[in-house]
Amino acid sequence: MGRIQIKHQLGILLVIGQLLIGSWLCPAYGSENASFKLSQALIQIANRADYQLTMMPLVDEPNVVLPAHQLPLRQQLEKLLKNTQYSFAIYPELQSLVVFKRNADVENDKTWERVTITGHGANHRSILDSSVSISHLSQQQLNQHVPYSTAELFNLASGFWVEDSGGETNNNVAPRGLRGGEGYRFISLMEDGLPVVYDGIWPDFFLRQDLTTESVQIVKGGSSGIFTTNGPAAMVNFNTRKGGDTALFEAKWTQGLDYGYQRIDLFASGPLTKNMYYSTGGFYRTSNGLRAPGYTTDHGGQVKTRVDYLSAEFDLAVELKHLRDTTGFYAPIPMQNPSNPTGISPIDAGRSTLLSNELRFLSYPSENGFKTRDLADSQETSLNSLKLFFAKQLNPHIFIDNKLSISHLKNDFYTLVNQGNETLMSVQTLLAREDITAFMAQYPTARPALTYANSDEPVSLTQSLNGNGLMTFAYPLAANYSQTQWINHFSAQWLSERWQLQLGQLIAFSDYQSLPYDRWLGEILIDVKHRPQRYDVVALDSHNRVVDRLSHNGFLNFSGPAYIRGDGSLKSYSHYVNFDYDISDTLQLDIATRYEHLTLNGSVFSDVETIEPVTNLKHKTASEFAFSRSQTEKEWAYSAGVNWQFKHNNALFLRYASAFEMPRLLNLGNRIGYGDYYDDVPSDVDFAEPVDLTFFEIGWRGATDVASISASLFETRFDPLPFTVYQGLNDQHKAIFIDTKTQGLELEFLYEVNDHFSVAGVGVWQHGEFAGIPQSYNESQYNGNQITRTPKAQFRIMPTFTYKAFESTVTLAYIGKRYSDIANHFSLPAYTRLDVNLAFALSNQIKLSFSIENALNSKGLTEGNPRGSFSQTDEYYYARPIFGRHLNMSLHLTF
Repeated sequence: MGRIQIKHQLGILLVIGQLLIGSWLCPAYGSENASFKLSQALIQIANRADYQLTMMPLVDEPNVVLPAHQLPLRQQLEKLLKNTQYSFAIYPELQSLVVFKRNADVENDKTWERVTITGHGANHRSILDSSVSISHLSQQQLNQHVPYSTAELFNLASGFWVEDSGGETNNNVAPRGLRGGEGYRFISLMEDGLPVVYDGIWPDFFLRQDLTTESVQIVKGGSSGIFTTNGPAAMVNFNTRKGGDTALFEAKWTQGLDYGYQRIDLFASGPLTKNMYYSTGGFYRTSNGLRAPGYTTDHGGQVKTRVDYLSAEFDLAVELKHLRDTTGFYAPIPMQNPSNPTGISPIDAGRSTLLSNELRFLSYPSENGFKTRDLADSQETSLNSLKLFFAKQLNPHIFIDNKLSISHLKNDFYTLVNQGNETLMSVQTLLAREDITAFMAQYPTARPALTYANSDEPVSLTQSLNGNGLMTFAYPLAANYSQTQWINHFSAQWLSERWQLQLGQLIAFSDYQSLPYDRWLGEILIDVKHRPQRYDVVALDSHNRVVDRLSHNGFLNFSGPAYIRGDGSLKSYSHYVNFDYDISDTLQLDIATRYEHLTLNGSVFSDVETIEPVTNLKHKTASEFAFSRSQTEKEWAYSAGVNWQFKHNNALFLRYASAFEMPRLLNLGNRIGYGDYYDDVPSDVDFAEPVDLTFFEIGWRGATDVASISASLFETRFDPLPFTVYQGLNDQHKAIFIDTKTQGLELEFLYEVNDHFSVAGVGVWQHGEFAGIPQSYNESQYNGNQITRTPKAQFRIMPTFTYKAFESTVTLAYIGKRYSDIANHFSLPAYTRLDVNLAFALSNQIKLSFSIENALNSKGLTEGNPRGSFSQTDEYYYARPIFGRHLNMSLHLTF
């Protein structure tokens, strides 16, 4: 433990040292008399004033001199725009700045929407005149959430079902019409306009939020299938903060008040020279975990540094990021009372886990003898990335932009999970199992019994063990991910008064040294309690002496459904065209298409089961047979939208899109691993086919001086969607291909009641059903059933009260009924959750905050048992509840 604490302290000191030294080395040069394009100068002024900038495309924009930053904001703008055709409006209460042509009528409008830079071809197209569904999360909203879980942020936008009960990473977010439990499939997580990973495999491992994140922009459906790869349902862009003329330093310290959690976030930015600016920041965090297995579950952090060079001729930026972090993973736990879920006593649904120090260090057979693994290393992630950004206006009408990312990504995953509900059983049922009775038949004068795995001491009073008399099994699961990735996005825009044409190219190269295939490592007998112990099944003679043992150190075997390893590479070339046309001042049209050419190459070793010679237990490992496949896919995506601003600050939009998700390298190994292939694999076992998505949406946005609302009706269809059917450890795991169809209504609103009170809300109602299970499958009887794990209805109401230096926000969430299985036999009850955030501005530079997550200690389930059979009549079952009530305090300093 001393070594771990020293590592944590060193990590914090390194982050603090880098930021403080960087701030000290960078003098606050002014940039007066520097020459910029008008749009660049406006962005600089808005950034240094921390105002949201909205402006339409600036045609024939001149070069200007940036005014002195010491001047008041209004004087800076008056001086900058004095001899141009543009004017401005400032709304301090909204921290909003609007730039418009002098003959435009903006009256006293307080509801101009934020500029969006994600998922639209038009330069500086605002949310109000976009024909897609867009959500914008500000830096203030991001700073209110602890811990900084990527999945948690999706709760602030409509249109997503979020399962964030697995920990800080490795969660599930389902976009419109997709079942839960798919990770981030059909969503492209992006950073500064580039996908974090090309194919969506484990993207949230490599993305963290901290003070370097300026905002998050979410585009749902529509054009998301055009401007990124494998994001047909949504693209989510995390924008990095940039430096400005004024030197800035921020620090935020967060402390868990009722659990072991500590985190420090730092950020510094400012000028380096007249035209060069820097921003740097990061975090370091250590935690014992919200379910506290008895060891440190989360430790590590990241550092990100960006340097921008801005001139009248071009913009250039370099960004470096280093991430090294370890996060814990929480699998489902034993529950009872399906209609009113509670943990099986003594398990606390909101706090307990089946991980423990007793299970922390386990040894497994390998090619070089037994290898010990540490549960504290559950999800070890590392990322090193270099990004280069270049933008240049060739003439008043032509603009080019290029973004390049080179990164190496690595994750080692190891944890304990569950299998079917039938693995929860009484001690008597356990000892009557067929494998145990067969073992005992060798010793007719002995009796079956349990001993503690770390000794030969027999277990007494087994019927009342832990107050429940239950046993179950833990199944160790490991996977290794390692790849080197290049992604480049080039675009060229032609701009005129009425239309814009954008041509773009996306190139992605990925070399996977190791693909994250499932490696099941065995079956371990444990009891049912928080932080369980291991047990052995033995034969005892009349003197309670061990005659023989069926298991060893808790292991009944070292085998599981699959043990696969493999590697692969991919090359993707995409070309897109987007055309925006202003038919009139109130009517806009956009049409777009993207063509992608993908080549996949993969090599996979099948698995084989043998007998481990030391323990004489079954052992599954990779075989000597490797199978290679190459596959080429070509696909087209289409998108068309219309936006009609039929009234001042009211708009209707219409969107149709046909997009796709390309096959993933993982598909080949998964089909081999769960298909029980050994030395021969059928020729039709490949990477599978692309999944097509068709999408239709009609929406309305409206606003007044005190309120805004966005509502949309949508329909999505996935075809064909691979669906893996799990039936427990000893039964077949198979993949079937189905269609899904979903119609729904989304809503986002904000109402400012007065200067002190406002109410915001997001909600969705959707009817999603299985629509295309082939008649050749028995599961075809489930056509028309509700899509698994995704609720029909969910909403969040967020009232905010402010008075002088005090601000409080309460979030009341309702999650509707869901089903854990395709047959809709096992329902997950609806539940509500209440979160509270309190903030006190102690001064202009110091802010103190308190958050109470799940204040009512609700026992909601995000998922049932994803790896087993289901029955609503099961007395005991596995499920994953949300975390119980927990409290955090944070202190935010700005200088």
